[in-house]
Amino acid sequence: MANFYLIPVPISEGAIDTLPDSTISTIHSIKVFFVERARTARRFLVSIKHPIAIDDMQIIELDKNEPSSELQNFAKLIRTESNIGFMSESGVPCVADPGNIYVRKAHELSVKVIPLVGPSSILLALMASGLNGQNFHFHGYLPVKEDELKKKLQRISTELAKNNKTHICIETPYRNKRLFENLLKYLPQKAFLSVATEINSDNERIATKEITQWKAEGLSLGKENTVFLIGN
Repeated sequence: MANFYLIPVPISEGAIDTLPDSTISTIHSIKVFFVERARTARRFLVSIKHPIAIDDMQIIELDKNEPSSELQNFAKLIRTESNIGFMSESGVPCVADPGNIYVRKAHELSVKVIPLVGPSSILLALMASGLNGQNFHFHGYLPVKEDELKKKLQRISTELAKNNKTHICIETPYRNKRLFENLLKYLPQKAFLSVATEINSDNERIATKEITQWKAEGLSLGKENTVFLIGN
């Protein structure tokens, strides 16, 4: 029965140096991959000089609308292959990305699940924020409609007043500016907001300031991969 490896992918294109040699060496031993996006997976495997030709691998792309569609195939392959890998499009699988149902199936089949070391934008942003890393809540994407977003931020604000928890969220890059403006509008003036943009790239920017300071100084925020963190 196979080992099931959870494979991290650089969060900045071409930043292969963010993966340890041990992770790359392990990936080199795998020829069957379940992936979020086949094109990204192929490009990544070529970039790490995988010794097996792409045409000789099995790269199985999940259906975005029905990610469980390959579960039966996965259960079959995991009984016959020595190693199977899972990779999302960027970062680590199963954290703000699909994959958890395959991990659960692997546990159900008593398959060994092995997470490999690699970059997570969420954890890297938390590390660099200066906010509480002992108690935090990842919200994923916040509501798009402003009235729903306002209510969500009000609940976060209430929780900030009760404890020292860090609240983490992400947004589709083209809505970054709008979310940032609403964070300044609805969060407490003395709350801290950390904005981590394009982590692990040459354009990486991470800054933590009080809401009042962000209002005074402003921020030019484009369509870039960004993590927002809120705390005391």
